[in-house]
Amino acid sequence: MANLENLDRTAAIARDLIRFDTSNWGEGKANPERPAAEYVQSLLKDLNIESEIYDSAPGRSNLIARIPGTTILNLLLDYSWSFGRCSCSCK
Repeated sequence: MANLENLDRTAAIARDLIRFDTSNWGEGKANPERPAAEYVQSLLKDLNIESEIYDSAPGRSNLIARIPGTTILNLLLDYSWSFGRCSCSCK
């Protein structure tokens, strides 16, 4: 059985991420992702995980973190399964 405290924390993080309006209509019209990236970066910092935010265009941000002993494929799969396609905003 899942630890309810961890489940509550996971649900809170998912809720917080969904609240960021990162809508993307294409053709360069999009709300910025940087605030969401900074939120995730703060969570990682609390876990002593270093990360960097890179912008492909103003406000169009990507966060990169390296966790020793993992591969980027594992991290991407874990992220997309956890948050990637489970909300109406496709985070």
